[in-house]
Amino acid sequence: MRYAFHRAQRLLPQRTRTAAGDAPRHTASCRTGRSVVVSLVLTGVAVTGLMMTSATMARAATVGLFRPDEQDSPEAPLKIQIDDVTLNNMGGLSSISGMFVMELTVTNQSDEPLDLENDQFRFLCDDVDRPCSTAVRSPLLARPRTLQPGETLSGAIGSNITKFTGTEPPMVLRWSDGTHIVDASVNTAFQRIFNLQTTRVGPDDCLAVVSVEKHIGILASWILTREFQRLKDDGLKRVVLHIKSDPQNSMSYSHRMAVYGWLGSIKVGYEQRRFGFNQNVSSKVQFPDFQVVGMGTRDPYGYSSASTRNIYRSSLDEAIAYCLRSLYVRADLSSALKDMHHPEQGVRRVALETNIDRLSAAQLESLLHPAHEMSPAQQALLAANLHRVAFPVGVQSLREFAASEHPEVVRAAIDALVQSASPLAVDCLREVWEENHAADLRIHIVNSVLNAQDFRQASLIEEYAHELLAASQARPPADAPESTDTPPQKPTPPITPPTRMVQPGGTAAVKPVTVSLRRVLSYLQNQDRTGIRDAARRAVPRILKPDVQDSIVDFLVRTTTEQDEQLAQVVRNYVSQRLSIVNPPADPESDTDTGKRQLTDAEKLKLQERFGMRSTTRDPRISTTLFNVIKKFPDSQYTPSLLKLAESSLISNSLKRTAYQVATQCASDTQLDDMIRRYSKLDRYSKDYLLRQLGSINHPQWLRLAKQSLRTSESEQRLAISVLSQHGSIEAMELIAEQLATVAAQVNAQATSRKYLNTDTPQEKQEHQLAAFAESIAMKPTDARTAESLVNNLRAATLPVVRRAINRCERSHSEQLNQIVERANLDQLRQDLNSPLLRSALQHRADNDNQTASQELDKYLAVDPFNVSVLISRASLHLRTDEPQLAKQKLDEALRLSPENADVESLLALTQIRLGNIDGGIQQMRNILETIPNLNTTVRRDAEYNLACVYGRAVEQTTDSAKRERLTRLGIEAMRSSIHRPGGFDSVEHVKNDPDLNVFRGHPDWPAILKVIAENEGDD
Repeated sequence: MRYAFHRAQRLLPQRTRTAAGDAPRHTASCRTGRSVVVSLVLTGVAVTGLMMTSATMARAATVGLFRPDEQDSPEAPLKIQIDDVTLNNMGGLSSISGMFVMELTVTNQSDEPLDLENDQFRFLCDDVDRPCSTAVRSPLLARPRTLQPGETLSGAIGSNITKFTGTEPPMVLRWSDGTHIVDASVNTAFQRIFNLQTTRVGPDDCLAVVSVEKHIGILASWILTREFQRLKDDGLKRVVLHIKSDPQNSMSYSHRMAVYGWLGSIKVGYEQRRFGFNQNVSSKVQFPDFQVVGMGTRDPYGYSSASTRNIYRSSLDEAIAYCLRSLYVRADLSSALKDMHHPEQGVRRVALETNIDRLSAAQLESLLHPAHEMSPAQQALLAANLHRVAFPVGVQSLREFAASEHPEVVRAAIDALVQSASPLAVDCLREVWEENHAADLRIHIVNSVLNAQDFRQASLIEEYAHELLAASQARPPADAPESTDTPPQKPTPPITPPTRMVQPGGTAAVKPVTVSLRRVLSYLQNQDRTGIRDAARRAVPRILKPDVQDSIVDFLVRTTTEQDEQLAQVVRNYVSQRLSIVNPPADPESDTDTGKRQLTDAEKLKLQERFGMRSTTRDPRISTTLFNVIKKFPDSQYTPSLLKLAESSLISNSLKRTAYQVATQCASDTQLDDMIRRYSKLDRYSKDYLLRQLGSINHPQWLRLAKQSLRTSESEQRLAISVLSQHGSIEAMELIAEQLATVAAQVNAQATSRKYLNTDTPQEKQEHQLAAFAESIAMKPTDARTAESLVNNLRAATLPVVRRAINRCERSHSEQLNQIVERANLDQLRQDLNSPLLRSALQHRADNDNQTASQELDKYLAVDPFNVSVLISRASLHLRTDEPQLAKQKLDEALRLSPENADVESLLALTQIRLGNIDGGIQQMRNILETIPNLNTTVRRDAEYNLACVYGRAVEQTTDSAKRERLTRLGIEAMRSSIHRPGGFDSVEHVKNDPDLNVFRGHPDWPAILKVIAENEGDD
């Protein structure tokens, strides 16, 4: 027997080295065909890790490099020195694709004037020369020029190149005037400029710090690869790459990602997991511990700075400490104590972070005793780790550090006091607060407390909140009575002091350091601080800035849970003040008795739209906070103003929509009636808000409006379907079902013709084939989308009227509508399979353990008795265990829940056979086929298959030989009809194991039937 839940079976899961100063000056020369001299000047070349390979040297010799046999030749007239090399590469790291820009200094070292022009320069890469361009900033030779003896000229020269290469080619900048040739090695110049230096630090020099002066690109990758290979050969496992240049924001995204990918591949086990990009080059050398400084702090692939997978650090000492941490976790305490005085900041840091909490009081005092002789950076590092100790001397030292004249030491001490678990830290921080009134220091204290969410300092933050409130209020008039508010205990400092920041280029800038009132109040929100709440209430009317007022009102609303008339009055005044933007007070000087007609609001709006100034920013008095407050304190008096806001040009479109939404929640019955009358003129967002509000209060008109929307545009149909399905009432679901039934009826009304389509089907009319292949009705795209939305919103519904509507769509004359229902049913099956009970039952059934499968299904039905698919599966198991009467009970319940369900009806027909009603069962199955159009649909195919099963069981219970022969023939014909069709039956395993087909296994045509089914299965 074939039924929908059987399809779920397929859903089951089957160390320091630096260059010793500048390298000596090397002069190499070669002769041209006319015996002219070429000189090469190489100056200041760093040696460590920068030697060219023998192969590269050999290739370089072919273009005039490294010919020691001609060093005594006379000098050429021009000396070239490359001061900088930049490659604006657009090809990642697998190719050179872009422009080489070389900053040059050329000197006329002859006794005669020298004529220079750009065409005399060529760029050679792998012996292929290319012209040089002046399309660069500050070109060397924008026009021909004569260089006097001894005169020097500086400028840039460029050359475009595209070359796929995985190794470093020889690159030469050549000058020739037809008589002389001068070559300058770009490779050697870049090595000098790159200035790679390697330092070994840590226990036994186990960590190498590779420092470079330039950003990372394809040229740098070649040099770094050679150095990394040398370190690898020395047995190093820990490397830190320190990039001293500023990040190159001008690099293209693809190039930047390629660099990130290459750097990431240097660390063993690093995986890029978020962005799919072409990582065209992976490092051939890897290290278990690898960190990068100078490329940012957040990994571009999604790893946070706290993740162990992130290789990017903000400072060198942080990276060194990270790589060495595993060596210090279980280090000998005496060695760790010694390294706490190490000259390398990173070593000191890791030693302190991992072992300072292991020190005794005496050892800690010994560590802290020479602190006054330390540099500010060392003091800051020591202070930053004192929160890890519980000895009083730790807090006392932090108190001394907090009085330092160096800001970085003070900030570190404050952060440590906030993080310290010592009870003394709270009082100590309060003392620092009381003794220092500098605004920047207090702001740092507040920021540190807020970042740590240290609620031990709630009174301190409350005091600062009072200061912020006082600074935010407008000053009262001189003749105003004295305020009864409690003034701050200390003079109020400036709230937003400037702090001098140094920009990357060395230019000092002023950046304000602030703590927002919203953030402070958020900290105090869950604290029982009535004083700040009372002060906030009094401050609201005197706040001038709308955003500050919003923060205060939001704080008051969130912290007041009980009924409070005082707060209600504050809210009313606040809302009225804000909404006055659309209802300004009348001008007392206006003459209302002149008889002149006053402009209406609509006319004023039109004039404003036509002649008024265009506002580029929204009015700050109307905010999301305002609307949220109105939602919590709705009042019908706000509705007219909110409706005006929804149509005004004072706010953004999103706030207009919010205004209308809030208006629907504030509206009285009379106001709602007026809004309903204008329903057809509303935009789709306003209709959505109004319809949802009417549904939430079960307004008498809401279903009528929903039905009206179902019969209009496609967008309104989707809106109504969404609102109705989320409402979930019986009336709402019935309305959706009615609409779905209308769609199916419209399709069936077009089914006026029939024709034969499939030539694989036997031409003669078979007795069981009560209808020929029908022509599928093509649905309009809008109708199809509406139907899909309806079915998807109804697929999990259990209301019988809803299930009937879906089942009728499955039996409609449109293959498209049938497929929509089929996909929805499969989606629901996948959702049902999230249940372990159901998955277990299906697995046991597949293993022919019917008893265990039945027990699992019974447990599932005890939880969800309205699942029709599970009821069908349980009935099928009753039939397998020869319990047809129990099967009929389950099927009757399933049919009551899902009327006109073809699977249930087919199984009931089979049950009739099992109960002895052979003719009634056959006729019932034939009647089912009459209601299912013979289209290329799953429901029709399965009905044909189920008919074969009915005939199979009928043959088993028939003794008359002639009747047996006739029923067998009809069963075989039904099987053929279910397989000889597009999308024909395609499960060989199911057919072989279906007991309803046992009588056909010896039929001569059975092997051919299995072959066709196997072919259908192979076509999937």
